Amino acid sequence: MAVVQCIARQVTTPGKHEVLILGVEGIINSETLPDFQAATRVPLEGGTSRMIFELKNLSYINSSGLGEFIRCLDITRKRSGDIALVSVPKEIIRTIKIIGFHTLIKIFPDEKHALEYFDSGATDAVAAEYARVAPKPPPSGAPRKPVPHKKRFPTTPPEASVMLVLPKTNIFADILAMRWGGDGKDGTFVRTAHKNDTLRRLADEQPDLMIIDNTVQDADDLCSEIKTNRASSMVSIIRVYGGDERPRPDFLVKEDDRVYEPFEYNELFAVAESELRRVVTQDKFVTHKMEFELANAEREIERANDLVAQLVRQTELNEHDASEIRTACREAIDNAYRHGNLSRADSRISVEYCLDFEKATIVVRDEGKGFDYSFYLALGKETDPQQRARMRQREGKPGGLGIMLMMRCLTALEYDPPGNACRLVKKLS
Repeated sequence: MAVVQCIARQVTTPGKHEVLILGVEGIINSETLPDFQAATRVPLEGGTSRMIFELKNLSYINSSGLGEFIRCLDITRKRSGDIALVSVPKEIIRTIKIIGFHTLIKIFPDEKHALEYFDSGATDAVAAEYARVAPKPPPSGAPRKPVPHKKRFPTTPPEASVMLVLPKTNIFADILAMRWGGDGKDGTFVRTAHKNDTLRRLADEQPDLMIIDNTVQDADDLCSEIKTNRASSMVSIIRVYGGDERPRPDFLVKEDDRVYEPFEYNELFAVAESELRRVVTQDKFVTHKMEFELANAEREIERANDLVAQLVRQTELNEHDASEIRTACREAIDNAYRHGNLSRADSRISVEYCLDFEKATIVVRDEGKGFDYSFYLALGKETDPQQRARMRQREGKPGGLGIMLMMRCLTALEYDPPGNACRLVKKLS
């Protein structure tokens, strides 16, 4: 569960100015935003005109949280005061720059420089601090790392390499072996029943298709590990589920196809050979592809954000671009939770990830009814974020900056009708 803690203390500058220092720790997202707003509202209603936000232990802030900084800024400046941020993590400074608020909000390396600013008004430390941590785009024309690409297997399905993850003694496995003509000795047909053994054999055999019996221990973890790892993600996985209904896990990395017992063997053969043909004919430029879904809950959203960060680390994106796509994806998932699914616990969010030689694409889908995305995309292109933030504050509504933030992070932001699926595209170059 996401938590934000705000610890306030009052200090006096050498020039006898009263300053409120608010130490902010944890995460500011849709769940914790009301707590953050409450922590700023109390001193502002008490007449505070100078505020320092100490952020060294803040790991994430969403667009609505950034809008709260603008609200505090405008209130304090009406009182001839100001706000300042100190000890700001690099990732958060990048987000502040993306949305364009670095031209408004003073950023200092530490409390001492911020207090000196409130006495003198000199902002030399601001430029120095921003230059120290600001994201630096890669030089134009920088060479791109070559992307390893697995040689595709023969187009005739019987020649493909198949791995079974089944109990060792299983008549089902014997029938499958007969179908594909493997005897377990020539490397074209492998049986295994344990996760660690499967992962070891996977690296050695490099199969084209895996059939995983859901009764095998750690079947969910095995599928997740294979699909999360770029080197093995393009292996096609078919899951065989028992006839008994079981609730979907709160967080699930999905297989490529599935069959449910009871089924005819010919049904499995047809699904498997169809999957093999799909992989043979699919876009040869795709190097990592996976899909996962999660319950509409804060704890699962944090797991999703961690998984996206793990996927992005396996790309050729430099840290500047990687930070932007992580920020955009967090915003998209948060919007799906809060606006799309309206924070309902019985809803789900699905995320599709695809990496090719040119770009990374992430599709975030919720179960909501959608919205007028054309209006907000146009607004994001035509409206200044600072102006938008102030307009929302006047309306008494936080937020309104999410789509603007995502647009500034990405090569392209697109929505599928009716607006409950957004596509985030980031070029690798």
